[in-house]
Amino acid sequence: MQSKHCVLWGNPIKGGMVAKKSFSSGIEAIFSRPEKIKENFEPKDDKKTQEIRATFYVDQDLLFKLKSFAHLDRILIKELVNDVFSQYIDSKGANLVEEAAKKYSDYLNYKKCKKK
Repeated sequence: MQSKHCVLWGNPIKGGMVAKKSFSSGIEAIFSRPEKIKENFEPKDDKKTQEIRATFYVDQDLLFKLKSFAHLDRILIKELVNDVFSQYIDSKGANLVEEAAKKYSDYLNYKKCKKK
């Protein structure tokens, strides 16, 4: 009796649906000129954000709902969390965000000086 894995993907031992590698070019491939690289290469995303790993304690039901929406929208959980964070911060207004960032920065500097 074959397992589902063998039925879906083929059985490599019995010559199933596994692609075979072709080594027909042989030694000529080693000494031939390399293929020309595309000159019109453009990076996919110029906007590279800095990410950091963070650990939070959250309500179990809220996390389940968050994961459910991420699955429903077919996006990563981190993308959904970033969207929620952005919406919350945008709802506060630019002036309040700037003031909060300054106060928190001052607090961090105070803690750093206090340790010394």
